[in-house]
Amino acid sequence: MNLFHIQEPFIQKSLVLALMLLGAVSLGAIAYLAIDQLLIILFAVILAIPVSSVISFITRKLRCPRSLIYVLFWICILAVSSALVYLGANSVASEVATYNELVADFSVETATLPTWLPQSVVSELQNINVISIAQNGFESSSLSNTASSIFSGITGLLILVVLVAYLSFNPQVYSRGLISVTPHSWQKTVKDMRIEVPQILNRWILSRLISMVVVGVLTYVGLLFLGVEAALVLAVAAALLSFVPNLGPILAAIPAILIALPQGFSMVAWIIGLYALVQFLESYLITPVVQKKAVRIHPALLLSVQIVLGATFGLMGLLLAGPLLAIAVGMRKARSVV
Repeated sequence: MNLFHIQEPFIQKSLVLALMLLGAVSLGAIAYLAIDQLLIILFAVILAIPVSSVISFITRKLRCPRSLIYVLFWICILAVSSALVYLGANSVASEVATYNELVADFSVETATLPTWLPQSVVSELQNINVISIAQNGFESSSLSNTASSIFSGITGLLILVVLVAYLSFNPQVYSRGLISVTPHSWQKTVKDMRIEVPQILNRWILSRLISMVVVGVLTYVGLLFLGVEAALVLAVAAALLSFVPNLGPILAAIPAILIALPQGFSMVAWIIGLYALVQFLESYLITPVVQKKAVRIHPALLLSVQIVLGATFGLMGLLLAGPLLAIAVGMRKARSVV
């Protein structure tokens, strides 16, 4: 009997320890296998906070039922998204149809290249045709992998939109549920975060939206002045990609350069100069002004976090780098003030 009483606590502790280790390993395996889905959920939570704030703000100003504003808000989002997709598809089809005609003029432009360039380089430039390159790349790639990537991207986007829609409808339910499952010793911290994090995110998102609008307008005016085709679509792409600071503008310049390539090197140089000027204005003039009341993040710190998260988690890491760093810096400043 005494032996039994001595061994029973040991066995119980061993079982508890084994179950804890098994649970930790299981959670780690689930997190590893479903990391993409977990990142989508995290990004949906981050987006749902400012969306819910916008809906609440409009509801207070118009004194209308929140459910009505909620439905109208998502109808507007759907209408704008459909219009952008339609314009983008038409612009791409138009550019593909006229691209081969422009390539003929491109070979004439190479005659003005410096004489010190090797003839082999000039010959390669004369034979540039982005459409044929894309076709050859598509033919050499696996059709199943391409279809799988497209399907995964569309599925992820749909899941993100649905999650944001659900979370923004009644966020108080989810916040109360989070507090209820939080250990008592951490509940005060979670309650403080429930107040601080939305404020930080709302200010940061607002500053990014202002920068995105200004970038889109400047890019559109510049492309119109240069006479570039599909100026509106390229400007919208530049505005959306500027949500990712530092790296977004570089990605936005690529389609504009490809469209301008058959029109000659001078046009390509003007395009590069335009995007560089817009990026300079956005980084050193627009962003510092709009972030005076938001969270100020040092560009080098943000770029470092983007590189680490982007290399680790891909596109979702790039998208999450800004808001997560803004939350961390904002909460640290709030704690230091207190």
